[in-house]
Amino acid sequence: ANVITAELIHKLTGDPVTYVEWMVYAFPLSIILLPVLWWVLVKCFPPEVKEFPGGKEVFKRKLAELGPVSGAEKRCLGILVLTFAIWMTEGWHGLHSSVGAMIAVILMCLPGVGCSRWERTMQISWDSVILIAATLSLGSAANQGAAQFIAGAFFGLGLVGEVLAYPVFAILMIALVTQIY
Repeated sequence: ANVITAELIHKLTGDPVTYVEWMVYAFPLSIILLPVLWWVLVKCFPPEVKEFPGGKEVFKRKLAELGPVSGAEKRCLGILVLTFAIWMTEGWHGLHSSVGAMIAVILMCLPGVGCSRWERTMQISWDSVILIAATLSLGSAANQGAAQFIAGAFFGLGLVGEVLAYPVFAILMIALVTQIY
């Protein structure tokens, strides 16, 4: 969604938005919203357990059970650092943010290089991936003219078009169509 939003800003203003520029605006907002979100969650959903039994000792024991960092974990960390570096230097090399993400996925799945096995990769629930890809594609298509086409079709329906001219009814219709979709 961030990449698509950056693309929309680029189309509207004509100026490309690099990863670093996006971070300049998004990171401070995340830092501000993180404690706000924590407070809202604690107030809306108070914790059922007030104290974790065993506390520090349990965490120390679990950490010791994990053992040292494995080679696969180091490779995974290296791939993530490489991806972040590609994103941070987007203004220099001009590669789109999605290129860095695709390189990371390929490296993570390569035998001997990555940290994911093909069998595990194939066990990923693709439902969520397809849902997100479909909704982002529909949103992109809507911004490229489909929204004007649909609006023109609705407003050309006589009485329905006149009813949809009122914002309240238009919002209700959008909510209804969204729920059906």
